Amino acid sequence: MNILTVLRMYLSTFFVQNYIPLFVQKYIDFYTSSQNSTFEPAWHCPSLLHACYLGLWFDLAEGRIIRRCAHNYCERLFYADKPNKRFCSEECRNKANRLTHYYRQKEKASS
Repeated sequence: MNILTVLRMYLSTFFVQNYIPLFVQKYIDFYTSSQNSTFEPAWHCPSLLHACYLGLWFDLAEGRIIRRCAHNYCERLFYADKPNKRFCSEECRNKANRLTHYYRQKEKASS
């Protein structure tokens, strides 16, 4: 049994014990670096969609917050750096504030 097989067996038990999803486990492998003869991890994704899911899983596992922009006409998802961040950009926040102001003024004028 070579060292690569032992590493793979160790990783598979580690993943099962730590509840790492199967779709992530499937694409982890090791290769030897030709420069310094060390083992390094490699991620093999069969498609771009798999790579996106893998990246999303890593972000969620790290505790990054993913939100939908609070502006009614914006459909973007974004990473919230702070827990109270509601808009994807300053531009979206300004547009939402202008829209809110516009409807308040319109409501005042009609009453």
